Amino acid sequence: MVKPINSVIGYEKELRQNINLVIDKYYSKMEKNKVSFEKKKLDRLSSFRFKMNFWLLNKLGLEGFRIIHVVGGMLITVLVYEFIL
Repeated sequence: MVKPINSVIGYEKELRQNINLVIDKYYSKMEKNKVSFEKKKLDRLSSFRFKMNFWLLNKLGLEGFRIIHVVGGMLITVLVYEFIL
């Protein structure tokens, strides 16, 4: 026996409503279980570094960002070997 199209559409709407109810219940439980932490000084510094890296990544793209870090690492290595060691 084939169900009419209207009953299938009604079933889909009911299924979506049930799924939305389950999602709402899950997120309401998650809202109650939130934990917050106080930021320390080092966390604030890493936040600045993250913002700087994110800005560079947006401006240069992934390859440009990689090239800048590779060249910077090579420069630091040469400086350490020449002047410190």
